[in-house]
Amino acid sequence: MMGLLALTLLVQCKFSFAILTSQTNTVKVSIAHGALTKCYTDQAAWAIDGYCLEIVLIELNWYSARNWCAHRGGDLAEIRTQPLQDSITQHLRIRNGGKNGFWIGATDTDHEGVWQWLHSPRQMGFTNWSPGQGPTDHGFIFGGSLEDCAMIRTDENYEWHDGPCDGVIDSFHYSFICQYGKIE
Repeated sequence: MMGLLALTLLVQCKFSFAILTSQTNTVKVSIAHGALTKCYTDQAAWAIDGYCLEIVLIELNWYSARNWCAHRGGDLAEIRTQPLQDSITQHLRIRNGGKNGFWIGATDTDHEGVWQWLHSPRQMGFTNWSPGQGPTDHGFIFGGSLEDCAMIRTDENYEWHDGPCDGVIDSFHYSFICQYGKIE
């Protein structure tokens, strides 16, 4: 019920103020003329590089995590710079809730081994892959061919790993990081 209320508030407040609520935390954003203008920060949300980021401790598969962010006006985080990686690492150290993985917005579903962000520009300049992961994955599951979605692993120095997107078993459900639109 609270998620529906938050989504309703987001739609009704297109030109003023919205509160996005989950089971674990609240993100407040200010929206003017359809553009994000401010990210009201707390332990789970912060602004960097013109974006509002949120750590969500609910564990879902990659597709469901992406859908969760989209229903709140965002998408999974795209970590395009070392300063952004450092900021996320710092926030995860403070508030990871004991979780060991967090989905991010990178995938190689279009072409195996060619990792891309969800949005333009799609190519990856900066990366933080753990050795043997991502483009060099020789795979835990079928040589990596079923591991098409990226996550940050807190138990491996906050480096990126690839894993199965649909996670039909709970062992491939992770928390995630949402990124809300560019702050104008």
